[in-house]
Amino acid sequence: MSNLFYHKIVNFMQPQFNPLNPKTMGIDLMKQQLMERIQTGDEKHIRVLLAVSNALVAEDFDVEAYEASLKPMTVQELVSRAKASNEDIEAGRVYTREEVEAVLGL
Repeated sequence: MSNLFYHKIVNFMQPQFNPLNPKTMGIDLMKQQLMERIQTGDEKHIRVLLAVSNALVAEDFDVEAYEASLKPMTVQELVSRAKASNEDIEAGRVYTREEVEAVLGL
């Protein structure tokens, strides 16, 4: 594993303020960023945001319950998953953008 990759993972795992992390930014900033993305987004971007929003509303998605069900990952687990993902990519076990869009109805 490259040293740069390792440092990026370690830095990513550090509990520091990250303005892109919803847990460390206020609701007003999150709303502002979403509104900006909607205003500047292309049709596909808007369709994805709408599909996600509709799915959450339709299923009465409980964010707190979902977040409580998540298991924190160690650096070793993250590296292992990254390696497995790279192996899947090399073996061709991937979905094309078109396949994903077809499933989402885009």
